[in-house]
Order: sequence, then structure tokens, then C-alpha cells
Amino acid sequence: MEFTEEEYVALARYQDEDYRIINSLLRRGFSSEAEIDNLNTGDYPFLTKDDMNSYLSCISLIYSAILRSYQANGCVTPNKTIYRGTQTHIAEAMDGEECSFLSTTTSLSQTRCFSAVYTREGFDGKRRAVALIDGHVPWINIDELMGGMEEEIIFVPAKVKVEPIETDINPLRGKTYKMTLTELDIPEKTPEEIEMMRTSILDKTDTMSSYLRLILEDKRKPGSIDSKTVEFATQEYNKWKDLVVSYNHQQYRILRNQIINNVEDKKNISSK
Repeated sequence: MEFTEEEYVALARYQDEDYRIINSLLRRGFSSEAEIDNLNTGDYPFLTKDDMNSYLSCISLIYSAILRSYQANGCVTPNKTIYRGTQTHIAEAMDGEECSFLSTTTSLSQTRCFSAVYTREGFDGKRRAVALIDGHVPWINIDELMGGMEEEIIFVPAKVKVEPIETDINPLRGKTYKMTLTELDIPEKTPEEIEMMRTSILDKTDTMSSYLRLILEDKRKPGSIDSKTVEFATQEYNKWKDLVVSYNHQQYRILRNQIINNVEDKKNISSK
């Protein structure tokens, strides 16, 4: 199948370093932002209103590409064994939670790379883990369609159930889990409510970036900022992030109805 130019650009952004920010906008709280800040050694790319507008539209376009690919493949689960290289604490923390876009692979060599854990003392084999994915939500083989070497399959955000299993499939000598993905429960909202959500997100983006700056600075240098200031910033940022995630889920619900369920939905997909 052929993507629109906009869908192709959105997928290309995800394949590049933008996947970290994109996924952070599908996760509640600020733990993803703190992880990005740590990876960037304290140089977090704080978002402007224009940045957020672009990312919200990008996420909707990725949804569209995944759903249209899924429909073209007959709306069935992948016919290969799907792995996700991870670590035990990460896999167990995902149980019962919502995930962002979930990157997986059919390649055991890639799984080994992503499950490797290194510390200052060297390789840590005890935390190494592999998840066998049982995906019941739309997916896309991004490398097959766009080119790449990782044999990467991406699933849409979903509810996650994680359980340890015994299997002979895992050659990684790490703990093995079964990770089951099912559709999110997304309440229906009116077009006016959804538009108000987007407007509120964009209007508050610059303020929330300033709050995030305080939160991350406090994490880098504990006690350097007044605790009540940090507490207030954290509460406001978390409320805003809940709104961002909920808005993105609404965009998925609308697109899924339009593309998969063939339901005429009058709610507009914003692409401002």
C-alpha cells in the first residue's frame, strides 16, 4: 500500500530520534521526560506551542498509517513470533498499564541488543529479559514498508498484561514474559470537547515547559528549588500530561472508527 506524503514523513520522524518525544506524549507523568533529559545529559528539548502542534499532528498521522496498513493486512495479528528486548523491572512495571507506541521485532539479534544491561561493573545478566508479544491491536511492519534492518513492528498504544512464562524459545538466558496487548478503553467525547482539549494543550504548552524545567532541575540537583514550587509544578504538569494523553487517545478512537470499523465519525482529526 502507499502512504500519503504526510504519513510517510510522520513515520520517518518516528524512526528517527523523534520517537522519544512522541512516546513521551503518550505516557502520563514526567518519567519519560526525565529519561530523555538524562540521555541528553541535562539538555532536554523543551517544547514550544508550535512544537506541540506539530507533534500532535504527527501522532495522528502515525495512527493513520498504522491503521491503514493493518486494514490492508486483513486486520490480523502478525504471523511471526514477535519479541521485545527489555529488562525485568521495565517489563514488570508495564503490567496493567497503558503503553505508548510499542516497538518490537521479529529479529532475535535485535532482541538481544535491546535486552542487554550494562552497568559500571560491566554486563548485568540478571536483569535481562525478553517479552513474547501477543498483540491484539493494530500494528505496522515499518521496516518492510519503509526500509530498514531491524525487522521492526510497531503496535499502537494499548493496555498491557505481563506475566512470566516458562519457554524454550528464549535463547537469551534472561527472564521470559508474555506481553498481551488489548485495545484501550477510550470514552467518546464530542467534537467540541476534543477541540477544547487541543486548544487547552497548546495554550498551556509554554507554561508547562517552564514547569518541566523546574522539575528536571530539581531532579538533577535535589533541594535546589523550593519544595512547594516543585510540588505545584509537578501537579500542574501531570494534569496537563493527562490531557495530552487523553487527546491523543481520542484521535486514535476516531481514526480507528473511520478506517477499521468503517463508522462515519463527525469528529474532526485536527491537523492544524
